[in-house]
Amino acid sequence: MRLRTLCKIAQKIATAFVLALGLAWQAYADTEGNAYAGDNIYAGTLGKSAIIVHFYKNNDGKSVGTYFYRSKGRDIGLANPSKEGQYMECPIKTTGESVSDPEDPEPCDDPRGYWRLSMTDDGAAGEWSKTADFNKPLAIHLKRVSNLKTCDDQDNAYECLRMEGTVSVRKGSQGQSDDGTVAWHFVQEKRSQVSVPQLTKAPNATAMRAVNNIIKQKSREYISRVLTGMTEDSPPEYEVVLANKRTITVENSYVFQHPLYGSYRKEWNSDTFDLGSGEKIEWKRLLRFPEENKKSIDYAKETDVVSMALRKAIAQQDNDECFADILDRFNQLNQNGNSYSYAMNQIEFSPHKDGLFVVLLLWDISSPYCAGTGVTIPWTEVRPLLLKPFPLP
Repeated sequence: MRLRTLCKIAQKIATAFVLALGLAWQAYADTEGNAYAGDNIYAGTLGKSAIIVHFYKNNDGKSVGTYFYRSKGRDIGLANPSKEGQYMECPIKTTGESVSDPEDPEPCDDPRGYWRLSMTDDGAAGEWSKTADFNKPLAIHLKRVSNLKTCDDQDNAYECLRMEGTVSVRKGSQGQSDDGTVAWHFVQEKRSQVSVPQLTKAPNATAMRAVNNIIKQKSREYISRVLTGMTEDSPPEYEVVLANKRTITVENSYVFQHPLYGSYRKEWNSDTFDLGSGEKIEWKRLLRFPEENKKSIDYAKETDVVSMALRKAIAQQDNDECFADILDRFNQLNQNGNSYSYAMNQIEFSPHKDGLFVVLLLWDISSPYCAGTGVTIPWTEVRPLLLKPFPLP
């Protein structure tokens, strides 16, 4: 597996987001490696359309690449038919080794277009044609990208430039807290149709900006998946489930096709923010959790939050087969001494008005639509589980 692929899998995409002059969506990527180094990235035009191009060497030493139209953000492969400076546009395939593991572009039987380029020290020029005889070509003009001001990580200029796009405020998407101290609206990135909540009113302006930044940065992973088209993503659904002068909680879930298993998978996420500091609230540090050194969790007797949630799941398993699947898995892991690891990686908390919603499964392959399944613990039962004083709804 090439370094470029490992880097794309290993790290999440981080971004910066600016609402100005038509609300331009700026971004940067937070990954390591040099496969996307700026000296391999070019910005320019194909005909009248703005494009971004990434050239690199494949395992055979041939120059190949990918490019996207800035208006679309979706990759098109540039395969090398063994002729220097010439490329053919071919589909990008996945190896099946990972969710987002593209193969190097290879020559195909039915190219959608042909390139021929002359490279210079700071750019390239050439032609594009729909046919191999270059009948009625369109001009290509490319300039090497360097010192990208909108990108904090110059090694990932390609992904940074992919993230730049037009955003707008969705009509009818405004909301506010019951006490009127917090308000928000949803901003949509037009190409991917991903919409994220952005605070427009909060007690602390500095904290509000910090929260908006974190939400926007996290949304980059979803936007990238949708735009690259590698996993047939549907835009995630965001919802503000609780807001008051102290905190705001944002949930999101989405379904995508897993290429390795050939099935659809759902993922669920929740983030709670302190509106005084702008930082995320880590519920696992606030609540009594199972002891780490225990090989198994006796959830029938223990007084930690995980055991309490599992007992409530038992009471509901006859009404929802997802609870039965989750309990079966937990019992198996408990016997193998791996239940604590499961609790740390698959259980998450989301405060709602009526109590703390405890999600018992963030994602799964065998039960792909059970992600987000959980129980609600009333606030009166949550308070005794707090490790230190914390204001609850």
